[in-house]
Amino acid sequence: MMALLYETVPTFEDIWIECLGDLARYRMAIEDDDIRDREIWTGWYSKASNKVSTIGRLYHHLAILARPNALQQLYYYAKSLCTVLPFTSARESILTLFDSVLNAENGQGQYRLPPLDTAFIRAYAHLFTNRTMDRFDIAVKKFLMLLDSQIGCVTKKFLEQGYQIFISNTVAVLSFGSKDNSVMKVIVPAVADKTDVQREGTEDETSPSMVAFRYTERLNNSAFDIVLRRIGDLNCFSYIYCFFVFIYCISHFSGAMDILASVFPWKSLAIYLNILFGLGINLDCIQNDNFPLPEKDDIRPFPEDYVMWGLLYAEKLYPGK
Repeated sequence: MMALLYETVPTFEDIWIECLGDLARYRMAIEDDDIRDREIWTGWYSKASNKVSTIGRLYHHLAILARPNALQQLYYYAKSLCTVLPFTSARESILTLFDSVLNAENGQGQYRLPPLDTAFIRAYAHLFTNRTMDRFDIAVKKFLMLLDSQIGCVTKKFLEQGYQIFISNTVAVLSFGSKDNSVMKVIVPAVADKTDVQREGTEDETSPSMVAFRYTERLNNSAFDIVLRRIGDLNCFSYIYCFFVFIYCISHFSGAMDILASVFPWKSLAIYLNILFGLGINLDCIQNDNFPLPEKDDIRPFPEDYVMWGLLYAEKLYPGK
């Protein structure tokens, strides 16, 4: 019936697409063994999110369908909490992912992940639940130790894993969209009013929100520094491109830059960019105030542009026309 309505009543196309995704999600609750079927079901939510990218609820549903890909699950859960219209109930749903990883750490359950995925998600599980924070640093150290070798082992697969890790990191830096986060206090009103918002005073560094923020900030910047050191590795481009989008968008919020800029790995970034400039990059295009467009070909966003659409901080990425 939904498929028939989708084909015959295009006025409500967005609604029919999401309904088809809902039916697919319920089907997966009954039987989820066939990966090919799951990809078809997921396609409906993906189609809906491409049309209305600012609705966090759709990414929450995609997170549920992403099992057993834990990195992809965390990415979708994180994005659902940091869109223009966040789905706050995802704060409860994400606990199913975190609890399963933490239970595996305690010898309970049967959740099995690759070592890097386990360390990465375990770190955020400790941080998000604020339980056993003494194990956070252990998980972070293991993740950072494995990251460089992981990039070399999975090669092109890191193009996808890279943006999933980076976006999860940046959303975590924003405390998963929490209103108590110091950067969110600047971004949210600025997006709503379409004006820049200055930082008001300084945050108490001993407050729980700032302690969690600094933990996440350190993880994010340390991972980025490792990626930047892999100069010439094309498989790191998605990660690095997402960083440039993030820093470009955040630069529109001077109050946010005051908080974040002081601890960015600027030295590694400068070395990386200087080597890129030596390859003959056209600076005229970079310095031009106009948005860069291809001269002959059709306008085609990067794959990473699609995955960042809808994120709160990326609202100013593209011009209106």
